[in-house]
Amino acid sequence: MRLGHPLVLMYLPPLQTLPMQWTEDQVYRWAEWTVQEFKLTSVNLLALKGISGHQLCSFTYLQFMQLTSNVRDAVYLVEFLNIIKTGKQVSP
Repeated sequence: MRLGHPLVLMYLPPLQTLPMQWTEDQVYRWAEWTVQEFKLTSVNLLALKGISGHQLCSFTYLQFMQLTSNVRDAVYLVEFLNIIKTGKQVSP
């Protein structure tokens, strides 16, 4: 499924709060789901253990790049987090 596809958010595991309010567990579940859904094979999920939603939302592009060895995967993480934060989706 493409990043901007309208159904993407429907299949996201229920997190019930805004990303800034996510617990460490919710951040990890979001990352795990995102990695599987978009086949982001180079993301180091263990690096997200212990990261709160507030910390995640404060990440720079460079910090996202440090989670992965692939620019594409880092961009997907950043853009998908921004879609969730703003509630805006790209038309299919």
